[in-house]
Amino acid sequence: MDTIWGLDLDMSAVRLMRREGNDWVEQSVEPIDSPDIEQRLEKLIEPIEKDQPVMLFLPRDQILYTVVLLDAAQEPQSQIERAMEGRTPYALDELSIDWQTGGDDAVKVAAIARDTLEPDRKVLRFLAMSC
Repeated sequence: MDTIWGLDLDMSAVRLMRREGNDWVEQSVEPIDSPDIEQRLEKLIEPIEKDQPVMLFLPRDQILYTVVLLDAAQEPQSQIERAMEGRTPYALDELSIDWQTGGDDAVKVAAIARDTLEPDRKVLRFLAMSC
């Protein structure tokens, strides 16, 4: 069975995680606050074989999870956006919003500020070029 890898990203570090049974075990960690971050990230991801999938873990405290009740007669996206207005300190265009239907009128919604994602995008672009 292939090894399942994950990258745990937060505002201060990137952690390489490996799935062992039902648990994620930290393999190594690199702080992201120094100029040699690219070299350290290259070293961090060395155990990951090329084209192997990697799961991404974002900081949970930066994500708003909620449930929105939908009216089946109306378009879901606009209802979700209306429900998210004022729920965070960010304007709607500053949020990345995703949702999952559950088969009834309750929709699970997750929202995160786009500026929170930007450092993670930079790390992912680097990793995509390196793997």
